[in-house]
Amino acid sequence: MEKMIKDRIVKQMVWTWGVIIILLAFLLWAILHSLGFNIFDSDFSGINFASANIYTWVFVVIFIVLLFWLIRATVNSLQYRKILGEFYIMNNMSKKAVEEEFAKAVELINNYWVTPVLTIYYDGNVFGIVKNAKLSEVRASVMRGTRGATAFFLELYNRDHDRIVKLNVNYDYQKILDYYRENCPHIMLNA
Repeated sequence: MEKMIKDRIVKQMVWTWGVIIILLAFLLWAILHSLGFNIFDSDFSGINFASANIYTWVFVVIFIVLLFWLIRATVNSLQYRKILGEFYIMNNMSKKAVEEEFAKAVELINNYWVTPVLTIYYDGNVFGIVKNAKLSEVRASVMRGTRGATAFFLELYNRDHDRIVKLNVNYDYQKILDYYRENCPHIMLNA
C-alpha cells in the first residue's frame, strides 16, 4: 500500500514540479528582463534595480508565493508515512493488518479506496486513512459556479460531527455512497 501511494504521490509531484518550474522560469526571466538583464546581450553591464517598476515587484511577489506554495505542497505530500504511523498507533492496528485490509479495498474513484473497515484517500496533497467505524456521516454536495461549472464534493464526518475531509470527487460520488450503503449501514448518507 505504501509503495503504491508513494508512486502516485511522486507521479503527481513530478507533474506539479514541472508546471511550477516552467512558471518560475518565466517569472524569473520577466524579473531579470525588467531589471535590464538580457541573456542575449553580449555587453552586460549589471542589473539596474533603479529601473524596476511595479510590474517587476509584482512578478517578484508571484515568484515567491509560487515557490513557497511548491515547498508547502511537497512537504504536505510527503506526510503520508507520518499519517499512517499515527493511524497504526491510534487504532491499535498493525501495518500488516492495514496492508491486508488494503488488499481487499475497492478503488471507487481515482485515489479513493474503501473497504468495509477502512477508507483511504489521497486528494492533491491531502492523504488520509479513517476507520469506517469512526465515521458517522458521508455527505455528497454539489457546488455550481456562476458560469455553469459544477463541482462535486464528498465530505466525511466523525462521530462528533466534525468534518474530517472534503474531497473533490467529480461525478462519481454515487458509487461511493452506494458502497457505504451496502457495506457500512451505521454511516448516515446525505446526497
